[in-house]
Amino acid sequence: MKIIQVTVPVDITKLNPRIRKRAEIYVHNAGNGGLGGRNGTKELLEALQYVKSPIKLILRSQVPLKVPNDPRIDYRQGTFDNIWDEGDVFVFPEKFNGLSLPIQEAFASGMVVMSTDRYPFNTWLPKEPLIPVDNYKKEKIACEFDSAVLSPKTIANTIDSFYGRDIVELSTRGITWGQENSWQNLKEKYKTLMSA
Repeated sequence: MKIIQVTVPVDITKLNPRIRKRAEIYVHNAGNGGLGGRNGTKELLEALQYVKSPIKLILRSQVPLKVPNDPRIDYRQGTFDNIWDEGDVFVFPEKFNGLSLPIQEAFASGMVVMSTDRYPFNTWLPKEPLIPVDNYKKEKIACEFDSAVLSPKTIANTIDSFYGRDIVELSTRGITWGQENSWQNLKEKYKTLMSA
């Protein structure tokens, strides 16, 4: 049997991609928290006590969160449109994922993606902003898998190491990746594979 890997296409028509210039405004979309806290929201909030940089963190959640009293946090609860219009860096210390539409969309919109340095994301995202994994632990849903363990101090160090940097080149790479992996560019490849 022949196996062909094809990227899940990104709908760039709804993203409004733009070049981000400096890593100052960080964005975290907690959603509903993710199964088993997989989006890393708890760890990110714990990390803020160690972050020395004067970041602004836009924190969005669909469910109520207990948020620290920190003037750097702009907490928003509800559902939102145009979630990639604001911010420079999408910080997403996820523990386990296979495909992640938020990571793909953030990158394609021109944001730097500061996600977890683990497979499969470290095979296609720029490596420099990725958060190192401290270790892994076994988890089980339908089958057993490795769940990344990230310490708040490691997350904080990664945030601080990027704050204020010129990110034009990384932003441009994301927009280019989004165009290359858009529905417009991948539609024919999908049609060919499905008709084979």
